[in-house]
Amino acid sequence: MITPDSTEVRPIYGEDSLQAICLGLRFLSLRIDNLMTQGWQFLYEASREPIPFENYFLIGTWEKKLEEIGRQMESDSSLSDK
Repeated sequence: MITPDSTEVRPIYGEDSLQAICLGLRFLSLRIDNLMTQGWQFLYEASREPIPFENYFLIGTWEKKLEEIGRQMESDSSLSDK
């Protein structure tokens, strides 16, 4: 893999092929999320519809949203206990 801030090629590998695939997919999801936060859009070529990455990856923006929902639920729960 090559990142935008470096021209150095860095391999992604694991103890076995399953871990290597998981690590590679995790890197891919983080990279896509990073590009999307910079304003990039990923669209299907024919329909120009956005590619629903949330159906494939738990991307960072969704992780943040889920954490926010969890905090809100905890806050609501503590208020109802009073």
